[in-house]
Amino acid sequence: MNKSSNSYRIAFIHHPFSAEFALLESMPIGLNVVQALDNAGHEVDLFIWEKNPSVYEKRFSSNVRVRQFGSGQPKRVIKRKLDWLNYLNQPFAHVDGLRHKNYDCVFGLGQIGLWLASLLARHSNAAYFYINDEFPSSYGLPHNSYWNRMERKAAAGASVIIVPDEQRAKPLYKELELEISTVPYAVIPNVIAAQEIDEDIDWKSRLGINTDSIPLLHAGSVADWAQVPEILASVPYWPEQTVMIINGRTPVGHSYKQELGHLLVKDRVFWTEQPLRESELNSLVRSSAASFALYRDLGENIRTIGWSAGKLLRSIACGRPVIASRYPSLAFIEEFELGRLVTHPAEIPAAITSLLNDQQRYESNCTAYTDTHLAADKWWPHVVERIKKATGIALA
Repeated sequence: MNKSSNSYRIAFIHHPFSAEFALLESMPIGLNVVQALDNAGHEVDLFIWEKNPSVYEKRFSSNVRVRQFGSGQPKRVIKRKLDWLNYLNQPFAHVDGLRHKNYDCVFGLGQIGLWLASLLARHSNAAYFYINDEFPSSYGLPHNSYWNRMERKAAAGASVIIVPDEQRAKPLYKELELEISTVPYAVIPNVIAAQEIDEDIDWKSRLGINTDSIPLLHAGSVADWAQVPEILASVPYWPEQTVMIINGRTPVGHSYKQELGHLLVKDRVFWTEQPLRESELNSLVRSSAASFALYRDLGENIRTIGWSAGKLLRSIACGRPVIASRYPSLAFIEEFELGRLVTHPAEIPAAITSLLNDQQRYESNCTAYTDTHLAADKWWPHVVERIKKATGIALA
């Protein structure tokens, strides 16, 4: 869409705490906001750390200009304050300087991105919108650590806070030491857009799986906290034709595979050797009968995961049911018959059997729920309304 007479100059900064593990492409809560701003004809400078901007240049119109920080993990390779300043100044050097861009508003995502966005908004005298998909406590740092204090300071200057699920607002505000009465929040689910589901791949052939097998998928973090050992331990008790596919968001190390060696069942557990492009991952989800979304209880960030659970919502958006952890925030899974909830891994085989016995109905429910409850275009007007009420800025 061409720039309209009511368009705004907007900066969107994405820089996650663990940069190499979280591309903007894999974070729908942020990607959907940029897409909505683009669709509305706003002029957006998209600041990212990633080394391959072409995926965004192809996705968005000329309204969106991609600016790069450079690649790598700054917390690991940058030791001195001067290095930090040089690193953070890279993208701004190409947009008329930090003080003179005069943005109307700034969006931030990711713990580093939130802080940078707050600084840029302050220098531009612009409204600042804070997007949160992970609680500060999820990074395992003390409450008064430098990074958490920095995020609280950034959040304190926000005009609106955007979360993926209303259930997450109260515990997030508690961590940020904010009152909901003083800083409003808006909701946009962390779900992929329907147009992302379009690539067709023969995964059984690609992974060497028998054609009559029924795959079930674990995609995302391959780690103990994601209950990978528990899932693997249940495989021998699954229905006979079922197999497990494991896809990591990053390459799975040999040492971790070695640790799991005693749980691997020959010809029933298959790995994708490298992380997949988003279109490939969506294809893999659709080629599976169901997806796992199991989480050990690591605190409020997990207990209130709800619509922030990317792999869970990806599966539902792709029309595939889920086997998920029994937390109150995930009660909607059984309420709307989108899959089964389990507490103990001994419950997994029966959950699989239940899904396979009524697969078509579960898949239909997933598609319907995505359309009626999750689609970003249904939530964006709510975000626009909150922003307009708080700042007077009309983004649509």
